[in-house]
Amino acid sequence: MSPEHSRPAGPPPADPVHLDADGAPWRAPMRTPVGPAWSPPLVTRPGPVERARRLVAVVRPEPVSSGPAARAAAVAALLALPLLPVLLGDPDPPVAPAGEAVRVAGPPAAPVGRVAASSPPSSAPRARPVAPPSGLVVPAIGLRAGSPEQLTIGPDGALGAPADFDRIGFWTGGPTPGQAGPAVIVGHVDSFRGPAVFWRLQEIPVGATVTVPRTDGRSTTFTVDRIEVYPKDRFPSDEVYGPTANAQLRLITCGGSFDRAARSYRENIVVFASVH
Repeated sequence: MSPEHSRPAGPPPADPVHLDADGAPWRAPMRTPVGPAWSPPLVTRPGPVERARRLVAVVRPEPVSSGPAARAAAVAALLALPLLPVLLGDPDPPVAPAGEAVRVAGPPAAPVGRVAASSPPSSAPRARPVAPPSGLVVPAIGLRAGSPEQLTIGPDGALGAPADFDRIGFWTGGPTPGQAGPAVIVGHVDSFRGPAVFWRLQEIPVGATVTVPRTDGRSTTFTVDRIEVYPKDRFPSDEVYGPTANAQLRLITCGGSFDRAARSYRENIVVFASVH
């Protein structure tokens, strides 16, 4: 054995292994990285500020600076949030109540002498309280009627007529004679027994006076302005029942030719009178 391969004298060199307190080789324990437990991200609906930010981003996609102008824009967008359902469309908009009054364009068939005018609008003006009518006096045709029946609009949308052919009827849904607006008094023209209370209504001359006494002892006198004849299927509700600035009166009955199949007159006679 050559000297260069001979083992040097002395104890062998120590193994570069760390020893523990008992002299056994020590090795660092193996460690595995332990991460936090995973949980799904919490998804929440965007709040008003986030919705405003998104709205601004849609309208103005470029980056917005954080200066006073940007803050003012954000505040304006936030204040506009209550209007977003109106501007952008509400998926479930509230159902508006339906409208409160519907007029019938053409009145249905009516019995003999019935006034089948279209339903008057419910927005007739109401002035100061005035006592209801107690009768009707038209000297030009010799008419003197007593206390009227109280009339309303029927389920068919037509203004009813008095049950008694010899009595007039007053529409309680409109103005009282003497109030601003058109007061409406109706009556039959005839019956199976013969002429009724408004048999001579069409004979009233323009300029004649019509007096309506009231239950408080007072009365209102009107002057006849014109007389019109309208087909029942084209009754001008707005013209007859529409609001007026002064006190006016409408006297209505049936007229024209008689439809024997429907047992009804085909037209309505309307007397327009007003306080002069």
